[in-house]
Amino acid sequence: MLQIHFQFAPEHGLVKESVAVLLSGVAAQVPAAIAVVQGDRSRTYAELDERSARLAAGLSSVGVRNGSRVAIVLHNCIEYLEVVLALGKLGALAVNVNYRYRASELTDLLEGARIDAMIVNPARTPQAVEISASLSSRPVLIGLDPDAGQIGAGMLDYERFLAAHAPITDLGLSVTDRFLLFTGGTTGRPRGVLRDQINLFGTCATSAFLGLELDPPETAAELYRIVDSVNAAKRAPVAIPASPLMHGTGLFHSLGVLLVGGTVVLTAGASFQASEIWQLVERHRVTELAIVGNVFAKPLVEELQRAAEAGQPYDLSSLRRISSSGLVWSANLKDQLLSRADVRLVDVLASTEGGPYAVSVSSREARPETATFQLVPGAGVLTLDGRLLRAGQRGTGLLCAEVPGFACYLDDPERTAHVYRTIDERTMVVPGDVAELHEDGSVRLLGRGSEVINTGGEKVFAEEIEQALCREPRIKDAVVIGADDERWGQCIAAIVSLEPDASMTDAEVVEAVAAQLADYKKPRVVVFVPEIERTPAGKANLVWAKKIIEAA
Repeated sequence: MLQIHFQFAPEHGLVKESVAVLLSGVAAQVPAAIAVVQGDRSRTYAELDERSARLAAGLSSVGVRNGSRVAIVLHNCIEYLEVVLALGKLGALAVNVNYRYRASELTDLLEGARIDAMIVNPARTPQAVEISASLSSRPVLIGLDPDAGQIGAGMLDYERFLAAHAPITDLGLSVTDRFLLFTGGTTGRPRGVLRDQINLFGTCATSAFLGLELDPPETAAELYRIVDSVNAAKRAPVAIPASPLMHGTGLFHSLGVLLVGGTVVLTAGASFQASEIWQLVERHRVTELAIVGNVFAKPLVEELQRAAEAGQPYDLSSLRRISSSGLVWSANLKDQLLSRADVRLVDVLASTEGGPYAVSVSSREARPETATFQLVPGAGVLTLDGRLLRAGQRGTGLLCAEVPGFACYLDDPERTAHVYRTIDERTMVVPGDVAELHEDGSVRLLGRGSEVINTGGEKVFAEEIEQALCREPRIKDAVVIGADDERWGQCIAAIVSLEPDASMTDAEVVEAVAAQLADYKKPRVVVFVPEIERTPAGKANLVWAKKIIEAA
């Protein structure tokens, strides 16, 4: 395994501006460089900064202020990054929305988040208009309208809105300003995590500066010197975030690339297509690719194999690094990627709540292992009896990491106290991942929190699916667990008991969930049993359930 040098941005001495303000400074250094491209559209750094400043001025005119909450209901697009930067300029909070949510899920999230505004794509316009009327906050609605004529009643047109306002110039936001990101969390339900700008900068810097083999800067002037030198040497990264920007993996990686003056390349399609990824690598001479474990790696490998067998292999000579976080990335898939590209594979154990906790870097010279990582400085393992183990010690427990700056769950002090703990006089984040620590500092991930199913990077609460199943009159009882899956990490498996004389097919069970919840929450495995085995306390016997699924 390659030696890993990781350094979080220090709590004191770091640049005293927000990431959005820092990116305005980067734009001043490299105004003509391409910041982001999607299809035949692109933005230079100057254009991205100017448009986000216009949007910030517009949002301010309709009441969005420091601390306001604005929902982003968009697929990956250039405008997504413009919105994030505009909100950063105001100190407002972005509410990242999973665009797969059904109406009831979306309403619950937005009502709980108490949003002040919502920015939506055309496909969700009718639903957004209907939902907004039911929200107690009655948010301002802004819609993207690329084809014209799809703006709903009472909704502002995004482009006209930008054009109507001069760029905001009074920024000066500090590290005390917050950044919000909703995650499935350890309950599987959307849960907002508030972090300050030091924390955000450290997370973004993890990817960007590790890729350049540089330590994160401690001042704005040092950051801008790095941007100048990297661009002068033509080392600026060109990166594809293959995962949605609504998730931390895609967004943090993109912000990191922008912080060093690189180019973010976005896919044009709303859904992941391995062939599109490799075509973009060729077309734009992409140097970095950010994925989420096997769910992306497996189809990418399969497409490389298909192209090679057809005698039309992809040109991957520009690619230097593929990074992943959020899901298991199997060694066999890493090996297959390394057989076709001379790259570094960076596998990061991190979470929206904090981290990274551990990193694995593989190459042709250092072959990979599945779920085996190297503990990073500031991270450790918390045993069941409360002992904090660091590199050089051995034991099993919960992964944890020091938190630079401020972090908490939004409007949830009880959960905050459980996950963000004071250990050895330091604030540590303990999200619930179980790992085994060895004396050499290597850790082996053993499992995620017991309440959550991590399928393709999406965190799903088993009880939510069980409740959806039991609303079906023909289903008497149900238990849902996560089953190991090579591509998805885990897949959703449902064990179902029917009412007497009732009958259902696998497809009907799946449809019972799909009618109520997002598609990624549908069971991929269905097993029928006469009775669900439960404990005397009424809880499902999970040992029995796992045996049933394994047998199936």
